[in-house]
Amino acid sequence: TFGPTGFQLSSRSAPQAGMDAMDCAASRDEQAAVIWNGPTSDRVQVFTSLDLYSTPVCEFSNSILMTNPTALDFRPNGNLLIADASSNLLVEIDRACGIVGIFNSNAIAAPNDLLVLE
Repeated sequence: TFGPTGFQLSSRSAPQAGMDAMDCAASRDEQAAVIWNGPTSDRVQVFTSLDLYSTPVCEFSNSILMTNPTALDFRPNGNLLIADASSNLLVEIDRACGIVGIFNSNAIAAPNDLLVLE
């Protein structure tokens, strides 16, 4: 995870062998989230601080909605938006990793990045 000055604050090993970190994000209140993409499963981990050595407060995994997650970012309310390049969806989850909504549009085609503007 990177702090406001761009310096790396911490790093973390993948939760399972073969998983790659696809993106990470930090919220205004210093929560952190990481997307992991793997050969058998994908997941999002959310941490209560920018210290990724801590235990995740929640994990989100859904093999139907997230088959190739590529990007995520925090919304101003603390929820996360996750972009998936294979299903062409945006999935919104809350701070407890529960699904809030699913966004599908012709404008979403294989997204590789995501930026939430306040």
